[in-house]
Amino acid sequence: HYMLSPERRFRHVLKLIDERKFFTLHAGRQTGKSTAARWIADRFNGGTLYRALRVDVQTAREQPDIEVAMPEILARMNDAILRTRGLLAGPSDQQVRDMLASPVSAVLQWLRLVAAASPLPLVVLFDEADCLVGPAMVSFLTQLRAGYIDRSELPFPQSVALIGQRQVRDYALSEVDRRAVSWLGSASPFNITAEAATLEPFNREEVEQLLLQHTEHTGQKFEPEAVERVWYLSQGHPWLVNAMADQVVNRDVEDRSIAVTAEHVEAAKETII
Repeated sequence: HYMLSPERRFRHVLKLIDERKFFTLHAGRQTGKSTAARWIADRFNGGTLYRALRVDVQTAREQPDIEVAMPEILARMNDAILRTRGLLAGPSDQQVRDMLASPVSAVLQWLRLVAAASPLPLVVLFDEADCLVGPAMVSFLTQLRAGYIDRSELPFPQSVALIGQRQVRDYALSEVDRRAVSWLGSASPFNITAEAATLEPFNREEVEQLLLQHTEHTGQKFEPEAVERVWYLSQGHPWLVNAMADQVVNRDVEDRSIAVTAEHVEAAKETII
C-alpha cells in the first residue's frame, strides 16, 4: 500500500499526449501500466487541460468476432464515462444501439460523439488493448486510424494510447491480420519508431524511498546492505521490489524491532523463486 509518485516514470507519456500523439505504452507484466492509466486519467480529470477516459477492454480478450467484441468494447467505454463522475457525457442507450448496427464503425462513431461533446480535449487510454485478436483487433485499429486521419475536420480524441505488453506492430500475429493492417508501419497513427513508449523501472533512489515509507510507518529499518540487495536483485522492477519487501516484512521478519538485513532479502528471493 506504499506508493511512489508516478510522475518521473510517466513524464514521457505526458509529453506525447501534449503533442497530440497516438501511441502505444508497452511493458512487461506488473510494471505499473494500469497504474499509469489510472494516474493519468485522475490527473487530467482533476485539472483544466484535458478530459480523460481509461477503458479496460480485457473482457473482449481473445474474441475475434467483430459482432461480439464491439458491443463489449462499447460497454467498457460507457463504464469509463461513468468513472468521470459527470465530467463527460456519453451516448444514450439508443445511440449505442444505432452505432452497433454497424459494428465496423461503432468505436469510431462513439469516440467522435464523445469528443464533440467534451468541454476539453479528450484523451483515451485503452488498457489491455493487446488482448484483442483477429478481425476484431483489425477493425478496432482501423477505426482508430480513420478517426486519426480525419480529426482535423471531424471531432476525435486529441491523443489515444494503447496499453499492453506488446507494441502495436506485434498485435497482428497471423499473416492475414498483417495484410489487413499493412499500414501499421507507414500511414498508421501509431508510428512505430517515434511513438512506442515503455515504462522505466524504479531507479535506485526510488527503491530506497519505497522501503523508507515502511520504516516511517512502522519503525522497522532496512539496513543499507538490504536496500542494495533489493535493488540488485530487482533492478527496479516494481513487482519484484514489492514482492521481496512484502515477503520479508509481512512473513519472515514480522517483529518490527528487528532490522531487515541483506540475508533476509536473499532468503525472500529464494522463497519467491
